[in-house]
Amino acid sequence: MKRIIIFYLFFSLISKMFSLSIEQAEKIVRENDITWDIGQKQVTSIVSPNNEECFIMAEEDSFTGYVYYLRNNRLIKKYPCMNLLENKSLGNLKDVKIKKADCFLADFNYDEETDIMLYSLSSHYYSFNIYDYKNESNLLLSVLFNNNDFIDDNYYTVLEQSSFCIVNGHRGIKLTSVDYSVLRGSEFHVGLKQNGNDVFFAWSTTSQSYKLDNSVTQEQIKNANCPEDYFAYNGLKFSKLGSKLTETDLKDLDKAQLRLMRNAVYARRGRTFKSVDLQSLWECYTWYKKNPNYSDSLLTDIDKYNIELIQKYEAK
Repeated sequence: MKRIIIFYLFFSLISKMFSLSIEQAEKIVRENDITWDIGQKQVTSIVSPNNEECFIMAEEDSFTGYVYYLRNNRLIKKYPCMNLLENKSLGNLKDVKIKKADCFLADFNYDEETDIMLYSLSSHYYSFNIYDYKNESNLLLSVLFNNNDFIDDNYYTVLEQSSFCIVNGHRGIKLTSVDYSVLRGSEFHVGLKQNGNDVFFAWSTTSQSYKLDNSVTQEQIKNANCPEDYFAYNGLKFSKLGSKLTETDLKDLDKAQLRLMRNAVYARRGRTFKSVDLQSLWECYTWYKKNPNYSDSLLTDIDKYNIELIQKYEAK
C-alpha cells in the first residue's frame, strides 16, 4: 500500500512537470476563439514561463498574427503579435529583428513574474504597450507615436533608438519621440507633444507603472546608460534568498545573474550600492528599504551561506 501511495505521488509530480503540447494548446485556443478557423491560423511557437501558463504564437498571414495567453488550460487573453520573443537582454532593441507587431516576454514590473510588451504599427501611428497579463493591469499605457508621413524605415528607426536604460539613477524606457499622445481608456490624452525630443518613462514603485519623467533633461536622456544586460534579473527569484540556496538554483545562471543574486543578499538587508546599475535595480523592488545603519553584522547565517555558495559558482 505504501508503495502504491509513493508511486501515485511520484506520478502526480511528474505529470505536473510537463507543459502543454502545441497540439493541446491549439485545441484550447481553437475551441475558444471563433476567428481561428476563419483566419486559418498556423501555430509557430509555444512558450511556457511555468507549468500553469503558456503562450501560443499563431500567424494568420504575413501581416497578421496573435499570441494567446493560457492559464490552467484556459484561454485568458489574446494579443495582436507577429513575433513572440523571450530574451533577458532586451535592453538593446536594435539587435532584435523587429516585425510590424512584436511582443516580448520579461519581468517588466519587478515582481518575479512574466509580463508582456507589445509593439504594433498602423498606417497612422506606432504603439508601445506593457501589460501585467496575470493581474490584467497596464504597466505602460498605450504610447502612440503619430506617423502622418509614414514609411517603414521611420518605424524601424524609432524602435532602434528606443531602449531600456538608466537615466538619473532611475530605470525605465527611453523612447525616441515624434509628437505623441497617451491613450487613456478611449481618449487621447493631449498636451504631451515633445517636438521630436526623446522621452523617458521611469518605473514607479508607488504607482506600479511606468511614468513620464519630466524632470530629466534631453542631455541626460542622450547620455543614458543602456546596458546590454539590463534584463539580467529576468527570471531570478530573489525571494528564494530567505532560505538556503541549492546548486539547482544556481547551476544555469550566467555571471551577470550570479552577481545580482549575490548582491541581492545585501540589498535585502538595506545596503546601498555605489554601482548605479545595482542601486537603480533594487529601488525598483517594493521589498527594498535603505538602511542608513547597514553593516555586514546584519547578515544572517543563511545569508552568509548563500553568499559563499554563489561565490563558488562565480569562481568557475
